[in-house]
Amino acid sequence: MWCGCKYSKILNLLHCVVLLFLAGLVPALADTNLLTSGKWVVAGGTDPLENATAIQVGVGKTAAGEFSELKFYYNFGGTNLVQVFAVTGSGTLQPALPPPGEVGGAFQVGSYRDCAQGLVGPLAVTNLILPGKVKPNGVLQLTGVLANGNSLRGDKLVLTLYPPVTNAVRVDLQCRLVATRDFCVDQTATTEQDKFRMVTMTAGVVSPTEYDNDLVRYIWLAEKDCFGFYGCYTRYKSECVSLTNQPPGYVINTPHPLGNPWLELAHTTGAPQATPNLLVAFRSPGAGAIRPQGFLTATDIELWGNWPTVKKQYKAKQTVMRLSCSFAATPPRSIGCDSLQAP
Repeated sequence: MWCGCKYSKILNLLHCVVLLFLAGLVPALADTNLLTSGKWVVAGGTDPLENATAIQVGVGKTAAGEFSELKFYYNFGGTNLVQVFAVTGSGTLQPALPPPGEVGGAFQVGSYRDCAQGLVGPLAVTNLILPGKVKPNGVLQLTGVLANGNSLRGDKLVLTLYPPVTNAVRVDLQCRLVATRDFCVDQTATTEQDKFRMVTMTAGVVSPTEYDNDLVRYIWLAEKDCFGFYGCYTRYKSECVSLTNQPPGYVINTPHPLGNPWLELAHTTGAPQATPNLLVAFRSPGAGAIRPQGFLTATDIELWGNWPTVKKQYKAKQTVMRLSCSFAATPPRSIGCDSLQAP
């Protein structure tokens, strides 16, 4: 009798788990649920990419183990649990919109050109601590550490995930970049604006005419005339670069300083899939200190905010910058531009 009762309880438990899984209320069973609080579920899993690196994960003051990918799910309407963000140990930060949106491009932090080693980066995510519970306003805030295992560490990392809506996902990042050794930043790519890539957006290329993200857009200060006590007249312009049939290489011919914080890697159609627009807003250093640039290959597009005033030499333990930015994903849409760079 005791055995039958125990067996019945096990069957009931398995039945409930199956129903929850089919209803989309729990992540895949292969992952490990690390946090279930309010409308958020965070699961630890395995990054399928080769040479995945582990993140040391904690929940509150308790160590939770090592995972090469963390997946963040949000419960829309109380019945629809959807993945809206993912972090990998290799340093990929990837937003995802609810269906019918598709997972698309991603963000990376802190790549630069070293005088001796060439292009270094991006920073990997080495440690993340999840809160014991979510704030009453639904904001999910994580702390942790970034590092490239070479020359830079991003300490005092704070990742803030806001409750998403069906057409937008936003995540804020703050950290302090510190030199872990003496290093030199190559200054020869000044014209190309490719010295210190503060934040890079990456997306796939399907064919010369099909892209996960097919347009670069930013705003710059086109005119400023000041009249003493009467103030200044300013005129801003949006500049776009279509990636369709662009040759491989650097994307922007004459990068201007950003006139507002946002740099966009847009997707103007739902083809070949409804992958989202990607946007980054630079808070610190501010927009005027950033110039955009990108690089196109046969397989992907990278778009970054270059920090042109980066110093040539840094000493070990020296603060390189205090980085503050916002990442966002929105649905594909038609984009208006004041000017379009000629192919």
